[in-house]
Formats: sequence, structure tokens, C-alpha cells
Amino acid sequence: MALINVSVNQADQARFQQMFHRLQRELSLQGRQNHLRRDIQPVMRERIAERFQGEGDSTVGAWAPLTEATENIREWLGFGREHPINERTGRLRHFVENSFEIKPLGQTAELVMPGKFSNEEIENKFRKAQQGKTRSRRKDAIVTVPRPVVAIGQVENDLATTQTRMWIDRILRSL
Repeated sequence: MALINVSVNQADQARFQQMFHRLQRELSLQGRQNHLRRDIQPVMRERIAERFQGEGDSTVGAWAPLTEATENIREWLGFGREHPINERTGRLRHFVENSFEIKPLGQTAELVMPGKFSNEEIENKFRKAQQGKTRSRRKDAIVTVPRPVVAIGQVENDLATTQTRMWIDRILRSL
């Protein structure tokens, strides 16, 4: 087995220590939390906005069209009859796009989107969009089909991986 010996002369020691401390700081829990907040959350937010704009996407599929009864209700309430889906008042979209938490998880951190629900109405709207709604007496009777607004698929994983690679590259270039 080969051993690697590294020796740092006095002149380089201060620079080496500075680089090492910067690397430690950037890769610390706080550094990883900053990465999630600065690099990953905006990308996921944009993905959610695209999902609303396109009424679905490659991760969740196209959202099902509204039923005629729902279209009638929307028209009666003064909203567009058919579009936009999942966006009568804009409160759900605003909440999902803007609410997030960065949670420490042992020596790492996780991005949670959406974050804590601001009120019960938003929580109910989110659950209905994600899971749909069935009638309480007959669990098999679907009232509202799911039209998911938050999901992680291959596209989102690829975007997060790319952002993380770019973050690591920035750290290494700065040393």
C-alpha cells in the first residue's frame, strides 16, 4: 500500500489553514443550509410555477380537466370557467411557491416545500390538490381528482444534482 505524505512549508501554512477553514465553513451544516436556500429552493420554486402555468408537467402528468359542475361553480363565482386549474384565488399557488423550511437533519439539512401551513384553508386546498377528495360516506366515490402541485421526479432530482455540482465547483474554485 502506498502512503501519501504532504508537507507544507511555513510560508504556505497560513494559506493552507485559510483554505481548510473556508472549506470547513462551506461544507458545515450552516453552509449546506445556505446552499439549499440559495441554490435549490429557487429551482424547485420555478418548477412549481411551471407546473401551475402548464397545469401539470412531466413529473405529475397533465392535470385532469375540470368537471362541468366545477366549471359552473367557477363561472358563478366570477372566475374563469376552465382555467387556470388549482388557482381560483392564487392563495394556494402563492403559498406553495413561497413557503419552505430548511431543517437540520443530523449532520445534514433538508429542504421542505411547502413549509408550515399558514392556515387550515390552505392546508385543505393543498391536500385536495395533492390527493384529490372522496365523499366521506363512500370512500370509492371520487369528488375531486388529484392535481398535484408539489412532486419530486427525475427532472427535479437532475436540477438539484446540477445545482449541487455547481455549488461544489464554486467552493473549489474559491480555494
